[in-house]
Amino acid sequence: MKALTFYDRALAANSKHRNALIGKTEALIDLFRFDEAIQLLAFALTLNQQDFAALNMKAIVLFRAKRLHEVVQLFDFLLANSDTDMGVLWTNKGNALAELGDRNGALACFDRALAISPEYRSAAMQKSWVAKQLDR
Repeated sequence: MKALTFYDRALAANSKHRNALIGKTEALIDLFRFDEAIQLLAFALTLNQQDFAALNMKAIVLFRAKRLHEVVQLFDFLLANSDTDMGVLWTNKGNALAELGDRNGALACFDRALAISPEYRSAAMQKSWVAKQLDR
């Protein structure tokens, strides 16, 4: 993959280049090389433990790797330690809980997201989908 080669060259020049680390992680995810992506993010987070982009990317790769309990733990950490868009974080945690089969927990997360960001369509759509699953 050309993107992976590009990021490898950038990281050869500067192994701590944040954008190259995140970009290579995205390329690895596209190739389903989740373990490598997680290792790369672990390195990126040693450079800045509060790097929201790296933490969010870690949540994405863990979700794609179906390591859902770790995703929920990561969102708990982010919700406790971040001042970023909480509506998105609550929605993403709700998505992980829904995948784990905890639909009531997921609905509670979507409700929290909508209380913070009433116009957040993703939270509303996910809530509707999970609510329909409970009606079955």
